[in-house]
Amino acid sequence: MGLISEITNLINEHGSSTILRERVMLLVQKLDNAEKENIRLKQELTDAKAKIRDQDQELKAWREKEQFTEFRGALFKREQSGHYGKTAYCVVCRTPMWSIDFFPYECSRCGFQADFSKKDMDNVFNELLQRHD
Repeated sequence: MGLISEITNLINEHGSSTILRERVMLLVQKLDNAEKENIRLKQELTDAKAKIRDQDQELKAWREKEQFTEFRGALFKREQSGHYGKTAYCVVCRTPMWSIDFFPYECSRCGFQADFSKKDMDNVFNELLQRHD
């Protein structure tokens, strides 16, 4: 509070010290209150940012959960248009699975297999649409 000390000395040197000293003390008190309010607001801002970060994570998890539908041992992703894509996703790691004709869809990452193959996809997809659209 070097500035306040300098102002106080200036007042004492130039008279009217009693009245001006009261004003300086009022300024000191207001400055102290402002500093306390600043500390409180900074903490409030930090808390609000942490809460927003947590809610963003919750929202992301909810959206990810909501965009997939499990059906016949695979996940199907709902596109932004609201329709399902024809790609089968792994229920374990949520990555696209692959299939060759009669072989069941399989996840190349974890080895999980769905209970249908590429040749069954049209029927499975039509069933999915009937049940979930």
